Amino acid sequence: MSLLDLSEQEIIRRNSLDEMRRLGIEPYPAAEYMVNAFTKEIKESFKDEDKPRQVSVAGRIMSRRIMGKASFIELKDSEGRIQIYISRDDLCPDENKELYNTVFKKLLDIGDFIGIKGYVFRTQMGEITIHAQELTVLSKSLRPLPVVKVKDGVTYVQGFPRQTGAVCLFRSGTSLPPTLCGPDCERRCQRYLSEAYQDIQYYA
Repeated sequence: MSLLDLSEQEIIRRNSLDEMRRLGIEPYPAAEYMVNAFTKEIKESFKDEDKPRQVSVAGRIMSRRIMGKASFIELKDSEGRIQIYISRDDLCPDENKELYNTVFKKLLDIGDFIGIKGYVFRTQMGEITIHAQELTVLSKSLRPLPVVKVKDGVTYVQGFPRQTGAVCLFRSGTSLPPTLCGPDCERRCQRYLSEAYQDIQYYA
């Protein structure tokens, strides 16, 4: 695959991957990462009166809001989604702020896989959240995720005509209707993942 075949976003993501490697981060393959909790169970078992629980989770970045020295991301694992609070000075307690200022803010994208270690708390807005103390890059998504929109009860996958399996990437833990998921949903989803894997094999 040549650069002429890539979109602007795909080129940017490959450049970010190169920069990660220059910083000593190797996402393909990443080292084994151990988790001890999943999003659904964390939310169901949380109690405000309990001592803050330390957890280790892994998943895909689905959204993020960067606000200077503090940010929020939404992490999706196999069971659902949870909000992650990331503070620059908590993530990088020493003088080196590269993990937050460069890796997190500039090189990570929506769709990338990361591991988070931290403690669970409830925000002032009432949302159960993980306060990140460690962040590990697990995999770089070389293709942007499809844009999913819902109109009049029908789910549309922008940029993926008729590849309705891509909707499955977003349905877990959301209220997106399964309108377009038919009998061939699994086959189309496998096709999307296979194409993404070929990109990884080419660039690894």
